[in-house]
Amino acid sequence: MANYNLLEERALLARTVAEEGIVLLKNENNVLPLSSEKVAVFGRSQIDTIKCGTGSAYCESEYMVDILTGLEKAGVNVDGELASQYRAFCAENPLTALGVWGTGAHINPEMPMTKDTVKMAAQRTDAAIVVFGRTAGENDDIIVTEGDYMLSFDEKKLLERVCRYFKKIIVVVNSGNLIDFDFSTNNKVNAVVLLNLPGMEGGNALANVLTGKVTPSGKLTDTIAKTYDDYPSASYFGKKSGIIQNYYEDIFVGYRYFETFENAKERVLYPFGFGLSYTQFDIKCTNFECDKTVDGDIRVTVSVKNIGDTYAGKEVVMLYSSSPAGKLGTPKYELRAFAKTSLLAPGAEETLTLTYKISDMMSFDDTGVLGTKDAWVMDQGTYTVSLGNNVRTLTAVGTFENPEYTVFKTCVHMPTELDKRLTASGEMEELETLPIDLEAGIPVDAFNVTTIEAEQHYGREGNRTVYRLHVASTGVYTVIMKAKNAMPASVVLNRFPVADPERFFTEKGDETVLNLGTIEYVFTSEEGTEAPLVELTLIKDDAPVEISATEPSYVQAGRYTECGLWVANRPFFDEEGVLTHGRALSRMHSPGRYAQYKLDVKKAGKYDVRLRFSNKHEALDLHDTFSFFISNVTQDIEHVVLEHTTDDEREPVYVTTKPFSIVLPKGETFFKIVSKSFKTPITSYLEFVPSKRRSGVKKKSTVQEDTKVAENANPIVRRALPEAIGEMDFRRVMNGTLSMDDFVNSLSDSELAVLSCGNAEGWIGYIPEKGIPEAYWSDGPVGLRQPFKVTVYPSSTMVSATWNTALSKEYGRAIAHEAKLYNVDVWLAPAMNIHRDPCCGRNFEYHSEDPYITAKIVSGMVEGCQEYDLAATIKHFAANSTEYQRLRSNSRLSARAFREIYAKAFEIV
Repeated sequence: MANYNLLEERALLARTVAEEGIVLLKNENNVLPLSSEKVAVFGRSQIDTIKCGTGSAYCESEYMVDILTGLEKAGVNVDGELASQYRAFCAENPLTALGVWGTGAHINPEMPMTKDTVKMAAQRTDAAIVVFGRTAGENDDIIVTEGDYMLSFDEKKLLERVCRYFKKIIVVVNSGNLIDFDFSTNNKVNAVVLLNLPGMEGGNALANVLTGKVTPSGKLTDTIAKTYDDYPSASYFGKKSGIIQNYYEDIFVGYRYFETFENAKERVLYPFGFGLSYTQFDIKCTNFECDKTVDGDIRVTVSVKNIGDTYAGKEVVMLYSSSPAGKLGTPKYELRAFAKTSLLAPGAEETLTLTYKISDMMSFDDTGVLGTKDAWVMDQGTYTVSLGNNVRTLTAVGTFENPEYTVFKTCVHMPTELDKRLTASGEMEELETLPIDLEAGIPVDAFNVTTIEAEQHYGREGNRTVYRLHVASTGVYTVIMKAKNAMPASVVLNRFPVADPERFFTEKGDETVLNLGTIEYVFTSEEGTEAPLVELTLIKDDAPVEISATEPSYVQAGRYTECGLWVANRPFFDEEGVLTHGRALSRMHSPGRYAQYKLDVKKAGKYDVRLRFSNKHEALDLHDTFSFFISNVTQDIEHVVLEHTTDDEREPVYVTTKPFSIVLPKGETFFKIVSKSFKTPITSYLEFVPSKRRSGVKKKSTVQEDTKVAENANPIVRRALPEAIGEMDFRRVMNGTLSMDDFVNSLSDSELAVLSCGNAEGWIGYIPEKGIPEAYWSDGPVGLRQPFKVTVYPSSTMVSATWNTALSKEYGRAIAHEAKLYNVDVWLAPAMNIHRDPCCGRNFEYHSEDPYITAKIVSGMVEGCQEYDLAATIKHFAANSTEYQRLRSNSRLSARAFREIYAKAFEIV
C-alpha cells in the first residue's frame, strides 16, 4: 500500500486519477495517440493550465506541471519557436489576481495570433494542439456568452486559422464546467479531449494519454448537449430565474431528460457515460440472475475482452433499469450499477459481476397517483435491465416481473412552493403549493407579468396601505399603478419617497430599478381619508442597452441587470451632463460588490469608456477603485483619476473621467463593474465611444491572491489539555471507562453550543475542563486548503469520470494521510450536489448529473478518509445548484425530485 506521507506517492496518485479521468470525445482517423510528428501547441492554457477552480476549493500546489511542460517531458516534438512566443507572452501578461470570490476572470486573455504566425507554424510542424481554458467557482456561475460558456471571439478566430492551415488538429478543453462543444462538429477538428481541472500533475497526465503511454478510459458523468438551450434547466437557471430557482424539469435531469423525450434525444452531442479508447472491447452478458421478490437482488455477469491488437486499456460497463410505463411516469433509463476492468492487454479478458437491489428501482410517489401519497413504491409490471458502456449503447439483458403494486415506505409530507413540473408525457403537471407567504412578500416573476391585486396588501391602517413584494431578479421593471379609490398623496419605496409618483399612475406606467429581495411600497392618502387601494403590475425589462458602432452610447449606471448585496440605485439630476437625469449607481463601498449590465454591441472593437461620477473622497485611482469585466474576462485599464468633487454625498457634483479603453465583442455581452475599495464614487452614467486612440495601459505583474502562501507546510499546533479533574472527562470516553451518552448528558447547553459551531480560526470544540480538544478543519475537495502549498488533486468531476471506486477510495486515503501531517481532523468535503445545469460555478466540486455514480465515488472517498481517522463532511445538502445570490437563493422543487435526485446520493453515502 502506498505511503501517502510522501509527496512522490501523492503526486503519483494525482497523476493516475487525472489519467483515468481524461475523456476522449473524438478521435477521427486515429489522429491520437501521437507518434513522431512535430506538434504546434496553441492557447495560453498550455502554460497557464488551470489545475482547480476558485473559492474555498482553491489550493496552491507544491508544484504545477502545465500542458506544454508535460508534453516536452514526455518527449513530444513540440514546435519550440511557437512555445517560446507563448512563454514570452505569458511572462509579459501575467494572470491578474483572483481578488474577492466571484470577481475573477473565467478566461485568460489569449496571445494575439496572426494568420501568418499560424501559417508558418503549420509549415514547421505536422499537427496542432489547441488548448481552451475556463475556470469558475464559489459565488461565481458562468454565463452563456462568448468567452465564458461559448468560445471567445479570439478563440474562434484562432481555431478558424488553425483549421485553415493544419491537417491534424487536436482540441483540449481544460475546464471544470462543460462549455459549448459545437466546435467539435467541425470536420477539420480530428480529436477532442476533455481534461477538466486535472490538479498539479495535469500536464504529465495529459501527455501520457496523448502519446499512448496511457490509453484513455474516462467516461462522461454528464450529457453534453448541442447547445446550452437544449438543457432542460436552461430557461430558468441562475440569474435568469433570480433568487427563486424553480426546478420545473423535476426528475428529468441530464440523461433522464435527454433519453426520455425523443425531441431531446436528437439534441445530444455526447451522451452520458461516453468516452473513447485507443482499443476496442467486446462486452457480453454471460449470466443474468434475478430474485423473484422485491426484497431480492439482480446479478449480472459480464465478460469484457480487449479485441484490439495494439493497446492495453480499461473499460467501464454499466447497468441501467427501465420501469414499466404507468401513471407515475419514470425516466427511460436510470443507472443502477457499474464496474471498471483492470488494465487488459490485447486479447485479454475479464469477468465482472454487477449487483443491485431490486428495491433500488422504486420511485417516489409524492401525489399518490398510484394509491399511496408520499411513499416509495414499485408499480406492477415489467422492469427491464440493460447493459452497455454508455447510455446510448444499451442492450436488454433481463427483466424483473413485479406481480403487484408494492409500497416500501411512507415518508413525512414535504410541501412545495413549486407550482408545476415536467412529466414523462412531456406535459406540465400542476402541483398543490404552499399559500403565498405575505410576510416574505408576493413573488415578482422574473419572466412574466406580475399583477398584485389591490386587496393583496400586507397591511392597511389609518391612511396608509403597505404592499410587500418579493423580487426574484434585480433589474429594470415597468411598474403600472392603478388607484382603486382615491389617488395616494405620496408613495414610498423601501423608506425612500418616490419622485413624481403620478408617472406610474398612467396606462403605460414608468420604469424603475428594483433590487432582489423583499421590498415595500407604502401608499399614503390625505390625513383623515381612507387608506389607498392600489393594483400593481410589474413587467421585467431584459432588453440590452445598444452600443453603437459609430455614435456615443450611454448606460445609466443605476439601470443594472444584476448587482451584489447592498448595492443601490438612486435618482440623479445633472444639468451639465449629457444625461440630465436618471438612476445612479451607489453603495459600492465594499470590495466584491458589483453591478452588471447587458449590452448589445453592434460592432466588435475597442471602445473608449468615460464615467460620469461624484466623489466625496480624496482623489482616487480608477484602477484601484473598480475592476471591469466583459463577460467575466478582466479588462486592463489605464490609470484614470477620480477627482474629489463634493464634501457632501447628499449634494453630488458630477464630472466626467478621462477615457479608458476596453474591447467589446459583437452581439449580446455583459459588462460588469466590481468594487475593489471601501471608497467609491456615485456613478451616474457611462459613455461608450468607438475608439481611435492608442491605449495607455501599462501591464502590472500580479499574482493569484491565493498563491501568497508559505512554500513549506506549517502544521497546526494543538493546545495542551490540563490533567483530568473530574469523572466527566472526554478522555474517559476515549479509554472506554465512561459512556458517550453519560458524558453528553453531563454537558450544559452552552457547552453543547461550543461543540456545534465553528469559528473563523478553523477549529471547533475545545472545552479543556472537560478534556475536549479542538478539532481542526480544512476546506476541500481538491486537496487540503491551507496557508501553505499542498498536494492538489483533480476536480471531483474528474475523479468521477474515472468510474473507478477503488481509485476514489485511494484518493480518500491520500487526503487522510496528508491531513495527519498538518494535524487536520475534519475535511470539509466531499461535495456532492447534482450537476443540474452546466453553468453552476461549483460544478467542478461536484461529480455528476446522476446521483448513483455521485454516491458510489463519494462513498469510496469517505471510506478512505475514515480508514485513517479523518472526518469527511459531505456537502452542500441539498439542491444547491447555483451560485447566483447563493445566500438568498430559494430552490423550489417537488418532493419526488428532492428524494429521487437531489437527496439520493446523500442518503446512499
